[in-house]
Amino acid sequence: MEPVNYTRPSTESFVLSDSPGPSAADLVLPSEPRVTVLPALVSPATIVKRSRELREWFPGSVPTADERWRAKTAVEFVL
Repeated sequence: MEPVNYTRPSTESFVLSDSPGPSAADLVLPSEPRVTVLPALVSPATIVKRSRELREWFPGSVPTADERWRAKTAVEFVL
């Protein structure tokens, strides 16, 4: 069996969108006997809501992935 890359580039991971995500039928999950699917403890909508609240309450304390990346990058290249 050939390995499958389930990750995205880090620059795509921080994007919050109000558009609906993929349905359960569209997800391709590994089908291994040792994988147990558990119900979500918190809904994704609640996670997004709490993340936005946290950013409003503490705007300087929780940098986004893009802000962390820009802080590490000293030179910006422009073509």
